[in-house]
Amino acid sequence: MAQLAIPAALALIMLGMGLGLTPDDFVRVVRFPRAVLGGLLGQMILLPLLAFVLVTVLQLDPMISIGVMLIALTPGGAVSNLFCLLARGDVALSVTLTAVTSMLTVFTLPVFLTLFLEHFVTTGQLIELPLLQTILQIALITVIPVSIGMALRYRYPKRINRAQKLVKYIAGGFVLMAVVMIMLREKQAFFDKFMLVGLVTIGLNLLTMVMGFCLGLLLKLDRRGVITLAIEIGIQNAILATAIAASPLLLNSTALAVVPTIYGFTMMLVTPILIFILNRFMPEKDDHDSALKPVTG
Repeated sequence: MAQLAIPAALALIMLGMGLGLTPDDFVRVVRFPRAVLGGLLGQMILLPLLAFVLVTVLQLDPMISIGVMLIALTPGGAVSNLFCLLARGDVALSVTLTAVTSMLTVFTLPVFLTLFLEHFVTTGQLIELPLLQTILQIALITVIPVSIGMALRYRYPKRINRAQKLVKYIAGGFVLMAVVMIMLREKQAFFDKFMLVGLVTIGLNLLTMVMGFCLGLLLKLDRRGVITLAIEIGIQNAILATAIAASPLLLNSTALAVVPTIYGFTMMLVTPILIFILNRFMPEKDDHDSALKPVTG
């Protein structure tokens, strides 16, 4: 049941994201390249590299290593947009990065995860990821719901706000049910691995947020842009990672799904603390300029 509930929840979440998107969220990539391309560089390339170095240095169990890499290859998701809003970051930049990375992940995640599986999985461990099937499955639970949501927003703009709230409530119920089922099915592994995986995911969360913060400073973005890059690069879509791990048509491993499930817990606990620290380090000024502004000079 959990193996079906998580993909269903993710599809509903992506539908909700699509209900809030407009074509301008994608046009910004061309109009304001520095902030967007900097975020894509951090999330699509630097983040997986950092995660790979982390699991290699720590010499973790292959299943934990694969789980961490799976997390690192996923986009930010709706949670990163929420945290960006709470941190008074650049929500437009956050939404744009989430939308674009969600589209790119359909192709990048299966390719790179297949390479990591070949690297970490030893003889006798049966974990396979059919490439074409994975691309189609991820598209089915991410890109297609987002596209449907955007089409519905365009066709019925006055009814969207009510629909968004309803979709969020239903998706939240599916997520809660799926997480409880995974914990019950893998309760021994969950509690045995919680301390180790929790420390590793906290380390990943901390390192990637700091990396995003430094990247924003290097790109000379304003405060809101720097905070947004820290959040977008530091927070990954735990639900998507869990869905890929648990889905019977993909990795088909609830044991592997334990890793992103634990990450979901630690990320929700640690991120507010890190945001508070970042805000104290870079206090909000009176200007409200967006990081999404044309590059001059």
